[in-house]
Amino acid sequence: MPDMTLSTIWDNRKAIAEMLRALHAWFVDRYAQKGNILIIGAGGTGKSTLCRILSGKYDFLLDSAESYEESIGVELQTRPGKAGQPAITFLVPPGQEHRRNATWAEPLAALADGEFSGIILVSSYGYHSLGDVPIEQNQFYRGHKDQFLREYLEAMRHDETAILKIVASQMKKNSKKQWLFSVVTKQDLWWAERDAVNAFYGGGPFGNEVAHLKTSLKPSDFRYESAFACLTISNFAAASGTMLKFATAGFDQQLQVKSLHKVIDVVNALKTWEAQ
Repeated sequence: MPDMTLSTIWDNRKAIAEMLRALHAWFVDRYAQKGNILIIGAGGTGKSTLCRILSGKYDFLLDSAESYEESIGVELQTRPGKAGQPAITFLVPPGQEHRRNATWAEPLAALADGEFSGIILVSSYGYHSLGDVPIEQNQFYRGHKDQFLREYLEAMRHDETAILKIVASQMKKNSKKQWLFSVVTKQDLWWAERDAVNAFYGGGPFGNEVAHLKTSLKPSDFRYESAFACLTISNFAAASGTMLKFATAGFDQQLQVKSLHKVIDVVNALKTWEAQ
């Protein structure tokens, strides 16, 4: 594994790029035969960015962070296959609640039928990007931004658990070998609350749902992993420019690089498990 004491931005980029090249090679080798990957989660959690990183279309150090734009349809990102092999497709349905009925039915049915051997569930401890609607027009706003943020985060965390339940219900119908990788993004925003984050995803309704899924499937056919990650370092702000939460002071690029190392290490562990 590359040395985590790398001192320059360029060296950090090269280290991650090398690991991603190896990861891309695995995607080509494995998923040409085993199927595509479903990346699912609520809107504004970082699904599209993660998909672009994994498909080799986003350089997290050289490309600037893009402002959030609501997806209106299912996104497809492909990674070219080797000569004579098909491309690997990452399928990302939009996560906004009002779009789920129209766009989730088909991929969820495919999930139940075993058409996806890998599922990446993306959450962000409630920090779902707000899009273009001012917070004053949001259903959770009652006159004060602190009150809004508190109620909004609570509701979005509840939604993350609800999505896990939906995904788990479909995975339980699939008798084929499959894995679920829970990636909790926006680590830079909740870094000071990491004990609470560990408790939320490791226990409570979310953790209990994971535990129930594990007991519902054969250990030989199912693998669950999780990781915390920072895809981009940025503040949490509303469309009007209202600052709701600054990125945690002291959360720097080294911690971001470390988080991406973790994501890649987990996928490598899934690689080993799939080959067994």
